[in-house]
Amino acid sequence: KVADAAGDALFSDITSAVNWCANNASLYNISVISISLGGGSYNSICDSSYTSLSAEIHTAWNNNVSVVVASGNSGFTTNMTSPACINKTISVSSTTKADAISSFSNRNSLTDLFAPGSSIVSTKYTGGTETRSGTSMAAPHVAGVVLLMQQYKESVEGRTLTVSEVNHTLATNGTAIDDSAGSGRTFIRVDAKKAVAAGDTLFPQIKNHNTTATTLFIYSNITFIANVTDVNREAVWIEGNWSGSRVNYTMTNQVGNQYNYSLHNTSFTTSQVFHWRIHANDTNNNENVTAWSTITILTGAPIITLSGPANLTNTKNSTTTFNFTAIEDTTNNFNCTFYLNSILNQTKTNIANNTLTEFRQNLTEGTHLWNIACTDSHNLIGNSSLRTFILDTTSPTFNAEGYSSLVELGDNQSYSINLTDTYLEYVNFSYIGANYTLTNSSSNFSRAFRTFQNGTNLFTIYARDTANNLNTTSGNFTVNDSITGPRILNTLYSSTLTQNTIQNVTVWVLNSLDLSSVFINPNGSNYSMANNTAYNFTFAFTAATCGSQSFKIFSNDTSNAGVTNTTSYTVTGCCGDSSCSSGESCSSCATDCGACSTSSSTTTGSAGGGGGGGGTTPTTKSLAPSAVVEAPKIVTEIFAAANPDSGIQITLTSENIPMSMVDISLNSAQENIEITIEALDARPAELESPEGVIYQYLEFSTVNLEDSAINSAVLEFYIPNTWFQENAVDEKTIHLLRFKDTWQELPTEYLRLENAKHYYTATTEGFSYFAITGEKKETTQTENITALEEQIESQKQTNAGKENTTLKYIVYGISLFLIILFLILFFIWFEKRKE
Repeated sequence: KVADAAGDALFSDITSAVNWCANNASLYNISVISISLGGGSYNSICDSSYTSLSAEIHTAWNNNVSVVVASGNSGFTTNMTSPACINKTISVSSTTKADAISSFSNRNSLTDLFAPGSSIVSTKYTGGTETRSGTSMAAPHVAGVVLLMQQYKESVEGRTLTVSEVNHTLATNGTAIDDSAGSGRTFIRVDAKKAVAAGDTLFPQIKNHNTTATTLFIYSNITFIANVTDVNREAVWIEGNWSGSRVNYTMTNQVGNQYNYSLHNTSFTTSQVFHWRIHANDTNNNENVTAWSTITILTGAPIITLSGPANLTNTKNSTTTFNFTAIEDTTNNFNCTFYLNSILNQTKTNIANNTLTEFRQNLTEGTHLWNIACTDSHNLIGNSSLRTFILDTTSPTFNAEGYSSLVELGDNQSYSINLTDTYLEYVNFSYIGANYTLTNSSSNFSRAFRTFQNGTNLFTIYARDTANNLNTTSGNFTVNDSITGPRILNTLYSSTLTQNTIQNVTVWVLNSLDLSSVFINPNGSNYSMANNTAYNFTFAFTAATCGSQSFKIFSNDTSNAGVTNTTSYTVTGCCGDSSCSSGESCSSCATDCGACSTSSSTTTGSAGGGGGGGGTTPTTKSLAPSAVVEAPKIVTEIFAAANPDSGIQITLTSENIPMSMVDISLNSAQENIEITIEALDARPAELESPEGVIYQYLEFSTVNLEDSAINSAVLEFYIPNTWFQENAVDEKTIHLLRFKDTWQELPTEYLRLENAKHYYTATTEGFSYFAITGEKKETTQTENITALEEQIESQKQTNAGKENTTLKYIVYGISLFLIILFLILFFIWFEKRKE
């Protein structure tokens, strides 16, 4: 102690005290000096004012003793007292318990740390405790933290911290204190836990990392273990790739330093090889990791695969071979036993690993259960699945049969038989070269059929079970023809068919005598029918005439006895029958389908298009009779729920709604949605007229689906090619408009030409009224330009012709002149020569 009874101290005494502590630091294990006093006022380093004390403080620094000094209690923001202003000291200012700067605390650019100094409970020199405030109460807090840091470092690593290490750790591991309203600076309040932990530079120690079992089988759970030690231990985890990729899993602290992680046997497969290692870290982010370890998963007990017979096999062979294969990755040989009906039947020893093996067994008739069990050299037992085998040597049993022994030609014969067999597969009736499956009710089997053949009719019954046991029985009955002449039976035809389609007629003509002819008369002419069997005849003709029609079939036998049969049918799909069929349209049959729409178009957008779109005064007139069923102009779709993943898709097929698809993307889940799409006959009166030639107005209305729930909606629509031709509209100018306060043009793209329709797609962010519009082709200007070009070209050709004619006359004149000149000169030359 350096102060007197009044609390005053001489700087010479302070200097001597620091000197004594520095020189006896090793002897008394002194690591920190705490000075809670001061005087004067300084705004910068003050070593020059206290050279002796400064020298002793530097000596303490060099002897690894920290000097902690209170900064003073005058509330200065630019000054502090000495010796806190001396270099190499840790100057300390005061905060409240709420981390506010104490009102009395000095601080400036020399301040190193803050510590709690307001309302501190401490010991009283006369005994007991009392509460005091001041930087003198803050400085001892910092001195105490320095002691803790030095003690931890020495106990864990066996060395002390240097004063530089102490200062750096304290300054970088505290809590920020904002003094922007005072000194304009941000300071650090000491944090004991952070400062001590920051001194931890050792990695956690991981010892004895292993598994609880050295041999790991496919049916075993694996427990990983490790012993981890560290004063500031934080987390331990295992890294493994048994799932196919490297994944981290947290290990659990079981007891003391031991950590465990359990891996269930469903997490890996037979013969799988995977790697693992252990990680550990502490609160100061020191991390340690072990080397990789490898695990190979073994099959353990033998795995037995049964090859045959298949489960529920049914056979009549009493001697049967049972095949299997046993496989394992720890043993080369097995002892295997064949169990029949849960009783040991046969055993084979030293069966080689992964080898097909058989047991041969004579069985008695009945149902048997069998399986295989194999034991390896470790006495691990593997069992196969349990299979069922059926030995059936008994053929189906015929009990009673019933039928008429005499039947009139063309009448029905009813046959029935009762038979029993546990594993019956089929019962067939063989008659006149064909097999028929009998219909059964419990153990009774029957068939009713028409008789076509006169005289004795033979038949055979075949019954077989799933073990291939077969039983047969045969019989006969007599067919009598007591009626004179042929008889026509079972006429097959279409009672109603569309005009110009094929009417196929099949008929059975029966007689005990040979038939001399079988004709059909569909349209006033007789035709021979094709003879497929002795009694089956066919003919095909085109049903060309509409309305109620008929055809006649007549036949004679060799005794000239004959029979005639008339059959009526109806031909539809004809123009004028008051029904607009699929082959008719307004252009081909206005009587049935109604007159085609007529329209006029202008560039103002007030006229309707051929698709039923609208201007203010549509001129469409329908002549269709009331019986005609038109395609709907309004469609409503209801959805119980929809979400962003599924969206909403609507496919439209009505010819009166020129839209083929609606695909809605949602941003939230919706329920009980109702969407109505209507093709309007005219523009609603409350809407303004859009620009362009209008093909169609549409209205979309929704229930429980607001525009805010829609990301976007793609609308696919189409326009017939005929509309473009009739209205002189350019197919590349089509746009879909949406009315939202005013008409807005939506992004529209051309898709394709398909079935004489041009398809387009447009995107909207909500639903209301829509209009499909286009623009007129610019033909007038092009035609004028073309006509003008043709006129100019014609004029050029005319002028060129005139120029060519003039040039020709000039050439002729010059030539004639030269000839005359030559003749004159020649005549003169000739006359002179004569002289």
